[in-house]
Amino acid sequence: MPLLTRSMAAALAAAALLAGAATACTAASPKAPPLDLKATTPPPKPAAEQAANPSGTGLEKQARDLLGNPDDPFEEDDPDDVGGTFHSAGSLAIPGMNRDETVKRGLHLTVQVACAGKGVVTFEAVSGKARTIKRVDCAGPQPTSHLELTTAAGVLEVSADSPAGDRVGTAYVVRQTK
Repeated sequence: MPLLTRSMAAALAAAALLAGAATACTAASPKAPPLDLKATTPPPKPAAEQAANPSGTGLEKQARDLLGNPDDPFEEDDPDDVGGTFHSAGSLAIPGMNRDETVKRGLHLTVQVACAGKGVVTFEAVSGKARTIKRVDCAGPQPTSHLELTTAAGVLEVSADSPAGDRVGTAYVVRQTK
């Protein structure tokens, strides 16, 4: 009988230890932080896309290259060169908009736009009530264009949009002309 009591006591002690450990793990453990979906990294690009853009700069760089160096001097022989004083430049997400609050009212601005890739981009330049829109075929023979406007407010918004499924990169250069 004493042997049975010892084995029973050992079994009860083991059961109590396991029950205590299970309770400690569930009741007293801190909760895991919530999963932040915005902080997750995007899946790797397919090998074909990486090979097409080995530098990683992609279509935006191709679009910027179409516009050339914004600091280059004005060339009268070049019909695409609008001249003027460099004001700003950038790339736009699709859809996307850049807002420049450093412009003054009454400035005559030319916004040179370019896109690269496959698709069509609608570019828009807005300052107060002044607005101009151009549609550019990125795969066409002339994937660049100019938008001209006189600022009607102390802000200039340059935006771009493209239909879903189009794969494009965009760039723009703003110059003060006249």
